[in-house]
Amino acid sequence: MSLQKIFFSLGLLVIAFTLVFRTHAHPLKKATAEVLALCKSAGYRPSCYEKEIPKLLGKLTMEQTFAVVKGVQDADPEYLYCHVLAHKISFAESQKHPDQWKDILSRCPQAQCNYGCLHGSLIQHFRGETLTDTQIVEAIPDLSTVCEPHAGFSPTDLDRTMCYHALGHLAMYITGGKPGKAIPICEQVSKKPDGRNYTDTCIQGIFMTVFQGVDPEDIALVKGIKPEKNAVVAFCSYYEKHWQSCRRESYPLFRDQILTPDGFIGFCSYALDSAHWENCALGVLNIVADTFFEKTDGLEKSKAYCSRLPKDKQSICYAGIAQRLVQIEPLRHIDTAVSLCVEAQRYGLDKDCFEGLSYYGFVSFLPHTPDQSVYCQKIPVVWQCGLYGRHSP
Repeated sequence: MSLQKIFFSLGLLVIAFTLVFRTHAHPLKKATAEVLALCKSAGYRPSCYEKEIPKLLGKLTMEQTFAVVKGVQDADPEYLYCHVLAHKISFAESQKHPDQWKDILSRCPQAQCNYGCLHGSLIQHFRGETLTDTQIVEAIPDLSTVCEPHAGFSPTDLDRTMCYHALGHLAMYITGGKPGKAIPICEQVSKKPDGRNYTDTCIQGIFMTVFQGVDPEDIALVKGIKPEKNAVVAFCSYYEKHWQSCRRESYPLFRDQILTPDGFIGFCSYALDSAHWENCALGVLNIVADTFFEKTDGLEKSKAYCSRLPKDKQSICYAGIAQRLVQIEPLRHIDTAVSLCVEAQRYGLDKDCFEGLSYYGFVSFLPHTPDQSVYCQKIPVVWQCGLYGRHSP
């Protein structure tokens, strides 16, 4: 073990024991300390957290368990991406209360763990259950309204977007892992009378299920259809008008490639127009950000990566990584995201970056709330945080 890792593990241990002895009367702080102590020597701490924290649901509420997640992230800055853990927590809560799957949505923490709680509570309700065509028709009214405001559920714009994305995952479950049958479900439930249309984000959820299984059940669902790397083009071509969404979501198969600037450009070369290229780029940069910021040198790695891209692609690189950080958890990562935009400003490339952060100030929070105010105070006033922005998630 390197000296740096030894000191880091000792630091976590000190934090854990400090919490135990100073706050033994506080169950959440005690639970946080116990998790940190259990996982301090794990080869890969995020996997340990994902295993240990859901066990707390036997003695803590779902809300308290997410508070422990926050405490662990506060203590371990290398634990960036808790989306999978949030899935597991809401999966377990949905199993405890199967008839309350809609109510669990309203209890999910806003803007934490990249909305994994919303995904988990929706998917668990239909997980492992293939519906007949008649049952699917009967489910459409519920699926069409579950992401919209209802008693106890006042979603932000991004809550709704991520909820419809989760419906794409769900559509794969209820069709037994058949994208061709899942796509029409997205097309039916995602178009709204007021002109809003979440079809693309829902369909991206379908193809994400194909290429990015979270657990053994996900992997088993698509075992017979997931293509090998060299068959992605043929597989996606089958889906005609949605083939570009399919290609975008295949990026986990090309992970090593896209972590290099040349590989990123090559991967997105399938895009036929600037809109689809940008959509591809933002998807790739999600993986780049998630990978780089698993370590504390993520900011420096991001700067180096973006600077090695062709000049006309550097702006979206800074913007995409910054947006990913605030999508994962806006208040936790806004300072780092702003630092990346300031770096882009040195080269006159800050417009897309700050506009993207401003946009997330609008979609990530309910308007005129204290959290929105705290977030927007971090962004230079000229960008009118929370009022407008060019990029959509």
